Amino acid sequence: MFTSRAEFRTLLRQDNADLRLTGISHALGLASDARMEKVKEKLNGIASIKKILHELAVEPAEINNWLDSIDSSRISEKQKADKILLRPMVEIDQLAKAIPRAGRCIITL
Repeated sequence: MFTSRAEFRTLLRQDNADLRLTGISHALGLASDARMEKVKEKLNGIASIKKILHELAVEPAEINNWLDSIDSSRISEKQKADKILLRPMVEIDQLAKAIPRAGRCIITL
């Protein structure tokens, strides 16, 4: 099946191939234990960042100026950082710079 026709084609990207396939290749003896450990560390880091962003409530006063600068809609009440990250034109490194306390949490990982 062509990936362009796959129902879940966004899951079949090359940037997440290591997360999808290393476990299988390790079980078959193709990936080393060291490689599997690196993937586990990456998964733990991703989970930690997701948790931080899900728990971080952002006040309108601390983010609205930045949202204006990237032509994104302002927020009128507290919103979780992970929801702001879902917006178009918002990337995690930009969000970390816009919200210094978020950046400190993410950088420590």
